[in-house]
Amino acid sequence: MMRKVAWTLGSTSALLAGLTLLQPDGRAGWLMTLAPRALAGGASPLLAVSGGLGIVLGLARRDLRAVGVGLIGTALAAQHITRVTRPHDGFAEAFGPDWPERIPEPLRTQLLPRRWMPILA
Repeated sequence: MMRKVAWTLGSTSALLAGLTLLQPDGRAGWLMTLAPRALAGGASPLLAVSGGLGIVLGLARRDLRAVGVGLIGTALAAQHITRVTRPHDGFAEAFGPDWPERIPEPLRTQLLPRRWMPILA
């Protein structure tokens, strides 16, 4: 029973996290992949945890197949999380390098101090 759970967690994580890698071809392809990519991207933290549980249960049951797919799922989800939360210069490119100074002071105090924070203060 636990082998099945480990395999299910790992393979589901790998399959869904793999959806974040879809590269749409043309407008129709973009529309067809939008929902699956958005769902998989939003669920990436859960997919990473799910893959990790698949790894742990697979190791406990000595099921290398479950460990393998859990590793793949965790790695793909972690790769997506890293790609999305990585710092970039998009605001500076769009609004100029001095964009923070043009935000009114009352609104500037409401901005997050960093791009990504695990816990909002």
